[in-house]
Amino acid sequence: MQTVRHTLRSHRTATPWSTPHASGGTVAAGPAADDDNADALARPAVDGRGFAAMRLACLASGGLARGDDLECWLADIHVADLAALGERLADGRVGAFAWRHVLWVPMFQFEMRDLSLRPAVLDVRIALGGALDGWQQARWFVRPHPSLCARTPLDLLRSNLPRVLEQAVTDGAAAAAA
Repeated sequence: MQTVRHTLRSHRTATPWSTPHASGGTVAAGPAADDDNADALARPAVDGRGFAAMRLACLASGGLARGDDLECWLADIHVADLAALGERLADGRVGAFAWRHVLWVPMFQFEMRDLSLRPAVLDVRIALGGALDGWQQARWFVRPHPSLCARTPLDLLRSNLPRVLEQAVTDGAAAAAA
């Protein structure tokens, strides 16, 4: 538990654009909401409007959770290896980003029934590589991609993981080259 709290505290003071973790969700419903969300999610760093759009985009996939809340939920369900959360945040297996000195964790990374990690999300994050920071990876998961028939990678994780992985490798390499 000490490891988790230390990791969460260190991320609270990080700037939103320097936290090296991923996150994301699904797009908002309705044409006007989609346009507004897309504009807000296009921002290169977390700001109020972008954060609101990200919260909306993540609603259908479990939402965003404060790191401290996730720690409590894991303790409530008696997860034996609670210290592993801090380790997973530190080594990037669990993606997160900071906004207003709070660490936010996209819950689409977890199975809702037992809060275990979804392997497909980790595989995609590994394929993206380290060139994208936490906010950028979050945006990558929730924004529609033209090469994915205007669907989000998060939408296609279960139905077409190979195509999502292919796109992640392509986009990760492009980001690394930039």
